[in-house]
Amino acid sequence: MSWFGQVGGLSPGDDALPLLSTTNKDYRRMIRDNKISIFDFRIYLFARQALMLSRLGRITEVAKRGAHFISTFARTLRESQVSRVGGWGGGGNPSRG
Repeated sequence: MSWFGQVGGLSPGDDALPLLSTTNKDYRRMIRDNKISIFDFRIYLFARQALMLSRLGRITEVAKRGAHFISTFARTLRESQVSRVGGWGGGGNPSRG
């Protein structure tokens, strides 16, 4: 994932934007300029897949993929958060000083 520079998901509103919208940010420009985070790239790809599948009438598959996307990407974000904090190692809480 190093070619993305950062995991992302820290921009204002990232935690509240509609997941299936490709117009929240200028994703194509971000990709073209190579300034997209893994967070934004994965959101964009998932939204495009969901749009394509829904046009094909495969709504159930959109729901299944959505559940998988959220669970796997939540893990990626947690791992990124732990690495930014420096790892916890001993099971401590990184929010406590």
